[in-house]
Amino acid sequence: MKVEDILVCITNHNSNDNAKALKENLSNFFDTIIIDSKSDIIESEFDIKLANVYYTGLYNESVKQTEKYGKKYLFFIASDVFIDDYEKIFNVISKLDDDIYLWAPSTNGQSHIHCKPQITNGFREVPYLEGFCFLTHMDCTNNLNPISTDINKYGFGIDLLLGYNCVKVLQKKCVVDDRVTVYHKEGTGYDQGKALMDMYNWMYNNFDNSVREYTIIYSGSPGYEKLLEHLKKWKYQ
Repeated sequence: MKVEDILVCITNHNSNDNAKALKENLSNFFDTIIIDSKSDIIESEFDIKLANVYYTGLYNESVKQTEKYGKKYLFFIASDVFIDDYEKIFNVISKLDDDIYLWAPSTNGQSHIHCKPQITNGFREVPYLEGFCFLTHMDCTNNLNPISTDINKYGFGIDLLLGYNCVKVLQKKCVVDDRVTVYHKEGTGYDQGKALMDMYNWMYNNFDNSVREYTIIYSGSPGYEKLLEHLKKWKYQ
C-alpha cells in the first residue's frame, strides 16, 4: 500500500492536546489534517473547523476531504485514541496487501471484543471495525455519504456498513492487526441506547434486508435472534 495514497483525518471535539499530538507525529509519515467539531477552544492547528456535527458529521467531512485530496484511502482517527508507536503504525500500513480494504490496529480500552489484542503474528479477518480508528479504501464508502445528521447523528452502524461493503459487496479483507495496539479512552458522553435505536431506524428505512441482517447479527444486540425472525415486519417506532 502506498502511503501517499492515504489521508489521515483526526476528528476532534474537546480533546485538543491529543489531537495536536496525533497530527504532529502522524504528519511525519502521512498527509494529516484535524477536523474539529466545535471544541470549546479552537486551535490554530485545526485544519477544518465545523459546527458541532457529532460523529456522523465528522465522518462525512473526512470522506469529503479524502476525495478533495484525491486519496484512495481514508485513515480516520478519533482524538480520544492514543498511539505509542507511530513508526510501527507506518511500517505496518506501508506493507499491507492491496486486497485489504479495511484495516485497524488492535485496541485496548473501550472497544469491541474482536478488536482487542490477541496473540497472533499478524492480522485477523473480522466482519467490521470499530469506528474510532480505521483505515478504509474509499470504495467501501460508496452509498454511505453524506449521511444525514438528523437521522443518525451519533453514527452507530457506519462501521458495520463499511464492513458490509468491504466483505459482502467488494469481497475484500477487513482486518484487525495484532502487530500494533492503540488505546481508546473509555466513555461516550451520550445515550448509547438512543444511538442504537437511531441506527436500527436508519437501517430499516434506507437499506435492504441483507444489510439489515448483517447489522443485526454483528451489532451483538440482545435478542438479535428475535429481530432476525421478524425482520420483514420489524420497524423502529
